[in-house]
Amino acid sequence: MCSIIGCINTDNTSPNTSSNTSSGISSKLVSGLSHMEYRGYDSVGVSMLDGDAIFTQKDVGKVSVVNDLYHLDKMTGTVGIGHTRWATHGKVNHSNAHPHHCNSGKISLVHNGVITNHEEIRTLYLSKFEFFSETDSEVIVNLIQYYYDICFDPLQAVMECISKLEGHYSFIVLFSDGTIISAKHHEPLIIGVSSNEYFFCSDVLGFVQYTDDAIFLENKNIAVYDGKGLSIYDFSGKKITLPITKVSTKFTLPDKKNFAHYTLSEITQQGDDTSEMYCNDLYCKEISTAADLIKSAKNIVIAGSGTSYNAAVLAKFVFSKYAGIRLDTLVSSEVSHLSHEIIDSSVFIAISQSGESADIINAVKLAKSKNCTVVTITNNVESSLAKLSDVVIGISAGTEIGVAATKSYTAQIITLYKILCEISNVTISFDTIPKLIKKIIDDDNIGIIASQLISHKDIYIIGRGIHYTASLEYALKIKELTYIHAESMFAGELKHGPLAQIDSSSLVIAIIPADETHQDMLNTIAQIKTRSGKILGISNENNKLFSHLITLPQCDELILPILEVVISQLLSYHMAITLNHDPDHPQNLAKSVTVK
Repeated sequence: MCSIIGCINTDNTSPNTSSNTSSGISSKLVSGLSHMEYRGYDSVGVSMLDGDAIFTQKDVGKVSVVNDLYHLDKMTGTVGIGHTRWATHGKVNHSNAHPHHCNSGKISLVHNGVITNHEEIRTLYLSKFEFFSETDSEVIVNLIQYYYDICFDPLQAVMECISKLEGHYSFIVLFSDGTIISAKHHEPLIIGVSSNEYFFCSDVLGFVQYTDDAIFLENKNIAVYDGKGLSIYDFSGKKITLPITKVSTKFTLPDKKNFAHYTLSEITQQGDDTSEMYCNDLYCKEISTAADLIKSAKNIVIAGSGTSYNAAVLAKFVFSKYAGIRLDTLVSSEVSHLSHEIIDSSVFIAISQSGESADIINAVKLAKSKNCTVVTITNNVESSLAKLSDVVIGISAGTEIGVAATKSYTAQIITLYKILCEISNVTISFDTIPKLIKKIIDDDNIGIIASQLISHKDIYIIGRGIHYTASLEYALKIKELTYIHAESMFAGELKHGPLAQIDSSSLVIAIIPADETHQDMLNTIAQIKTRSGKILGISNENNKLFSHLITLPQCDELILPILEVVISQLLSYHMAITLNHDPDHPQNLAKSVTVK
């Protein structure tokens, strides 16, 4: 999963015009890539058309690093494409970095997604072509050349190419005659429109600083700019018209303000009582519709991946306890293997931060095939997932750049709680939540404790009841940001096997507020202490069994899991900083995983 971008200046698109200046295109490509870097940051590259020749610079590293080395933002030309990579096919190296050229050097391509039949295409059509990378992407650009050498028509060559491709993909291809073509097949692709430029991007963040006019391509669309104007076709070659829409202000570029990292800025935003996520006036109709569907449903499935799945687990607990409604939770990536658990005509609740992750999209498609009604909870109401859904509820978290989800988790839980309030007698004072989060953010003790935990190679996080759901997010955040092995478990299960691993080198994070779970938790941590394990208590009461304490504010049971998770975010962030890791860009990860 990667970010792709293309930009063309329509004031000067003659293919034989050499430019002695960058025309601003290359700098806009680099700026757009830097704003979409959350989608992948293994390598970066840019191709620019100058005169009738395509010039490419690329290398391993983040946008800022590669730009410093090769001055990507100073490359000349009026048409260009760019890419940041999250490796799927092939190692992270210079050869596998995008853009890729065809053998003739007259076509360059950037690609997001996976071509599942790339080996077959190599054998059937490209046996005479030389390959310089391990990527499936290089197959696409050479297949386009294969057909271009026959028809000498860029659009026809691309259409012949996509007729042979299998898999999910979007790509942008640049021809040496100045034509730029993009194709969308189950991967995001949006066109930004200004008075003299077109932007082809994976995300509106790639162009929103230049224009708020956008064309959201539908699935199986091709967009072409050939020097005369922009045209859009479906995959059969039929010309179509799509509207230009205004991009929501929610897509405005984020500002780190005075924070060192986006991650810390986004954690802190949870304590902002003006945040739209706490507003009861947003998506009221959609929340009421979802509540009515849930109340009348015989079977309900809720699915997500990563943090979104952890939110689903909390929903299962609270909907059962407070509304008497049973939800079956499924991990998105396993839905295709557990399709028997989705009963026809169920209500299927999909949770996704980006709305573009392949696993949840595939899960929803399977649910739709079983006549399920799909309710989607997402931060991107214009996403591919949203377009598949019957009811779409925006979580209103605002743009989240840090790869590890933080404020989007809280916004997901707030949204689920709003639905809960509609279907039960539960009332929640949502306006108290940011004030309680602010108390945690202001606790300097969290950073001090974090610096003392980094020597541990294994961390266990335990909880009971509703607090077990928070332990899932602790384990995920620690793994994502610190790369330390962390494992979540029900506290009572420790004695059924995992206790064998506890010794003086062990750290156990115990989520133990003063509620109905308290005494049983004390019994468990006493067993840990007997084996000389270290215990970090997350509690509103101190105890002599704790080696460390992070204090929870007093609050209602339903609010506690939110506060507990905010502590996990801060703890993991400060541990990452102490270990000299980049919390915004954890190794091997990307935010919106659009491949299976």
